[in-house]
Amino acid sequence: MRIRVVPLAAIAVAASAPAWAQTAPASDVVDTIVVTGSRIARPELERLQPTVVVSSDDIENRGAPNVIEVLNDIPAFGPPASSSAGTQPSAFGVAQSFADFFSLGSQRTLTLVNGRRFVSSNTASIFGPADAGQQVDLNAIPTQLIDRVEVIAVGGAPVYGSDAIAGTVNIILKRDYEGADVDASFGQSARGDADNYRLRALAGTNFADGRGNVTMSAEYARSEGLMYMDRSRTARGLYYTTPEDPDSPYVNELIEQRRVDVVTAGGLPLIDDSLAQFAGILDATGNTLQFGPGGALVPYNFGTGTGNLVNKSGGDGFNVTAVSTLLAPTERANFTALGSFQITDRVRAFGEAWYSTTSGKKFADQPVYNSLLFGPGGSPEGNLIVSTDNPFLSAESRALIRDNLLAAGADPSFFYLARANSDLQSGLARSESNVYRVVAGLEGAFDIGELSFQWEIAGNYGNSETTSREPMVVQQNFENAMDAVIDAATGQIVCRGTLNGTLESAPIRTRSDSCAPLNLFGIGSPSQAARDYITTLAMQASTVTQRVVTADISGEIVDLPGGAVQAVVGVENRRETSRFDPDRFFREAWGRLVPIDGLSGEFETDEAFTELLIPIVGEHQNIPFVNALQVEGAARYVDHSVAGGDLTWTAGARFAPIPDIQFRGNKTLAIRSPAITEAFVPTSSAFDTADDPCDSRFIDAGPNPATRAANCAAAGITQPFQSNIVDASAQVSVSGNPDLLNEEADSRTWGVVLRPRWVPSLSLAVDWIEIDLTNAIVALNAVGVMNACYDSEAGIGATALCDNIDRDASGQVTFVRTGYANAGSKRFKAITAQLNYGVGLGRFGRLDTSLNFYNLRNLTTRVGLGDLDRQAGEVGTSRDQGSLTLNYSVKDLSLSLQTQYMGPARWDVDEQIDTRNFAEIGEWWLFNLSAGYRLNENIMTRVFVDNVFDREAPFPVPAAGGTVAYYDGIFGRSYAMSVNYTF
Repeated sequence: MRIRVVPLAAIAVAASAPAWAQTAPASDVVDTIVVTGSRIARPELERLQPTVVVSSDDIENRGAPNVIEVLNDIPAFGPPASSSAGTQPSAFGVAQSFADFFSLGSQRTLTLVNGRRFVSSNTASIFGPADAGQQVDLNAIPTQLIDRVEVIAVGGAPVYGSDAIAGTVNIILKRDYEGADVDASFGQSARGDADNYRLRALAGTNFADGRGNVTMSAEYARSEGLMYMDRSRTARGLYYTTPEDPDSPYVNELIEQRRVDVVTAGGLPLIDDSLAQFAGILDATGNTLQFGPGGALVPYNFGTGTGNLVNKSGGDGFNVTAVSTLLAPTERANFTALGSFQITDRVRAFGEAWYSTTSGKKFADQPVYNSLLFGPGGSPEGNLIVSTDNPFLSAESRALIRDNLLAAGADPSFFYLARANSDLQSGLARSESNVYRVVAGLEGAFDIGELSFQWEIAGNYGNSETTSREPMVVQQNFENAMDAVIDAATGQIVCRGTLNGTLESAPIRTRSDSCAPLNLFGIGSPSQAARDYITTLAMQASTVTQRVVTADISGEIVDLPGGAVQAVVGVENRRETSRFDPDRFFREAWGRLVPIDGLSGEFETDEAFTELLIPIVGEHQNIPFVNALQVEGAARYVDHSVAGGDLTWTAGARFAPIPDIQFRGNKTLAIRSPAITEAFVPTSSAFDTADDPCDSRFIDAGPNPATRAANCAAAGITQPFQSNIVDASAQVSVSGNPDLLNEEADSRTWGVVLRPRWVPSLSLAVDWIEIDLTNAIVALNAVGVMNACYDSEAGIGATALCDNIDRDASGQVTFVRTGYANAGSKRFKAITAQLNYGVGLGRFGRLDTSLNFYNLRNLTTRVGLGDLDRQAGEVGTSRDQGSLTLNYSVKDLSLSLQTQYMGPARWDVDEQIDTRNFAEIGEWWLFNLSAGYRLNENIMTRVFVDNVFDREAPFPVPAAGGTVAYYDGIFGRSYAMSVNYTF
C-alpha cells in the first residue's frame, strides 16, 4: 500500500538528498534560477531561509503516489488535518489532502505551483474536513509532471502574501519537456487488501524550431479502503475511561473492546426515560434485556464495568470501533497541459490548463442515536417512546414489557427505547472534487543602458467544486413510519397515517414516497421499504474561485564592489470567492441535525511588493575571513477588503568567513488574512463533545487547578461530577466574524552551513526556527469557551465567556455559544539539521547517505487568557524525529533503505502524572526498502516494501489518538511494483 502519512523523515534518494539548506556539493558551474521564497534569480544554493528540496527522482525512487506522501515523509510536517487515512473528520470533503507544516495548522501553510497560487478545495463551512482556510488539495497535482518540490520555512509571506505563516510549499513542474513516458504501478498490503493502482503518461514536444513546447500529463489512480476492524490494533477498541475502582491511582485507565453500553444496535427497552442500568426491562431472573436479531428479547451483557456510565469493556453495547473508517477509498484523475512559445528573442508566452477530479468514500461513521444522553424522551435524539401495542412486538415481548411497567408503577401503554440506528443511517458518505485552472502570461527581458531587467505578467484563474452526498434519516418520515398499526381489513402492518388518511410526509425527496412501517426491534429488522421512505440522499456543494493577476520587474540596478545589487518590484490583485450550498434537508433541518445554513462571501486584495539583495562582499574580492557577505530583504503591503491593510516583511543576511562555512539568519513578519468561512459563516448550530473542566476527570487540570475548582463550585457544581458532554455531544452554535484582523507571526531563523572543501561530498546544515503567532483566528469551540471561563482568575461572574455556557439544574451542559475571534496565540521553536555524504566506490558503484533530524523545542497554543496548551512531545508532535537514508547504485541497479524515527511522546504533556495508567508511548522505528533495475534504455522496473519488518504502532495507539501519525504501524507491511517505459 502506497500511503505515507507518518511525518517522520526525508525522502529516499538515488544520488542526492533533500536538505534543510544548501547542502549539495559545490560545482564549478553555477546556474541562476528563481528559488522559492524570492523572485530574484540566484544560484540555487544561495538561500537565506531553511529549505528542503525534493527532486522528481526522489519522488520516483520513493514510489510516492501523491504529493502529500512526499511532504509527510519530511519530519517538520505534522499529521495532516485531512487525508485518506483515519476516520475522516467530515463528509464534506472525504480524503482531501492538506499539508500541515510545523503542526501550526494546515491553513498556515501556503501551497504554490510554479510560484503561483492554486485554488483551494477546502469546504467553506464549519463542517469542512479541516480548519477554515485556503488549503490546496494535493490530490490535484500529477506527480509525473513534478520537477521538484521546494519547502521554505517562514519568509514566504513578503514574496507571496497571506498564509505563509509556517512556510511555503512550491511545486515546480517540468519545463520544455521532450519525449514520452508511461508507467503503471500496483500495490497491496501484506494482508492481501487495500489494493491500489496507478497509470500515468507524460508527453512533450518542441515545435517551431524549438521556439515552442507543449507538454501534456495524464494520471489515474485508485485505492481501496479499510475499516478499523480490518487491522488487529484498531480492532482492539482501546480507550481510556474512568476506572471502576474508586481507589485507583489513575483518573483514567485503559480498556479494550470499548462498548457504549447505553445503546445497542438492536435496541434497549426501558421502563422510564433513563438508562438501561437503572430502568431496563428485566426477565424473571433479573437479567436486563435487549432486542436481539429477529426482534426477540434476549439477555443483555453490560460488559466489564468501569467508573463511567457510558463506556464498558466488552459486552453487547454499541461498538463504535466497528463503524470507524481506517482508510477511505479514493479515485482520482488529473489532466494537465503546459505550453510556451518564444514570440521574440526577448518575449515568451506561457500557459497552463488543469483539470482534476477526485472522489473519496467514507465507509461508515457513528449512526444517529436515541438515548437520554442526547435529549429527553420523545425528542428526535432522546429515547424513543414506543406503544406497547406496536404490532412488530411479539406477544411474549409485549407481555414481558407490560409486566415490568406495571411492577414499576408506570403507564403500561408505552415504553422507552434506546437505540444506535446503524441499520438506518450508517455514516456512509461520498464526496467528489473537480478542479479547473488556467494560467496565461508573458515574460521577457529588456535593457536600459548596461542594466538588464526581466519582467513577467501573469493571470491565474481556478475553480474548485466539491459535492458530497450521504444517506440521511428524515425525522418526520421516521416518526410516521414508527407509528405502525394493523390494518383490520387486510391484517397487514401499515403506517397509521396511511390508514386514517392523516399522513403528512416531509416536503423533501426520499427514496420512496410511500410510507412503510418501521420495525426497530433488533438489528436489521427495518425493511428496505421502510428505510427507503425515511432516507434521503442529502447533498451539499462547495464552490471556490480564485483570480490572481501579478506583474513584476526584476534586475540589477547598481554595481557594488561585492557584486550587483538586485531588486524586484511588483503588484498583485487577487479575488477569491466561496459559496457553500447545502440542500433543503440541511438548511431546514429535516433530519436530526440543527439547520446548516449556506454561505456566500468574497474578498479582494491589492498588493504591492519589493525585494532587494545587496552583496556587501563577494568571493572575488578575496578579503581574508570575509569570503562573502550579503543582506537582503523583502516587503509587501496587502490591502485586504475584509481585514484592512497590513505590511509584511523579511530581512536577513548570509555571512561566510571562509568558503567552507556560512552563517545565515533572518527575521520575518508574516500574516494570514481571515478565510471567507471565518468572516462570513452565518450563525449555525452543531453538536460537539468537550472535556468539561468541571468534570472530576479534569477538575485538577488547567493552569491553576485551585482556580478551576473554585469557579466550578461557584457555578453550583459539586464533586464528584461526571459531565455528559465529555462522552456525548451537546448543542453548540458557531458564528462568523467580519471584524476579524489579520493573524501576525514574528519569525526568526538562524543557521550554519558547513561544506568542507577537503570532503567535497560532505555537507551539514543546522538551523534554529522560531515563530510567535499572535491574533490567531480561532473557532472558540466548547472546550475553549469553558476553559476560558472556569480557568479565569477573575471568577465566573466577571468573565463574559461564562455567559456562553448553559447548564441544567444538575450541572449538565446543554448549550455552548462559540464563534471565530482573534483570540489565539501560538509559539513554535525547533532545530532542523541535515547531514549529507556521498562516496564513489569505483566499479562497485556509489553510496549516498542522508541523515535528517528535527527537534521540536516548543509548540504551545493559548486561547485568550486560558490554559497554555503545550503540544511539543505529544503524540503526532514528538520532540525528536528523523531519518537515515542509504542509497546505493551500481550500473543498472539501485537500492534505497529509509529508516524513520519518531521519539517517545505523551498523550497530553499538560496532564498530571496520575491522569492515565499509560501516559506515554515509546519511540518508534520504521524501515522502508525500494529497489530499481533498468532492463534496457527504455524500461525501468521498481519494487517497494514499506514497513519491512511489519513494525506495529507503539502501544496503546490509537487509544486517545495517533491513528494518522502512526498509520504505517497500524496498516502493516505493504508491497508495490511499478514499470516505466520511456520512448
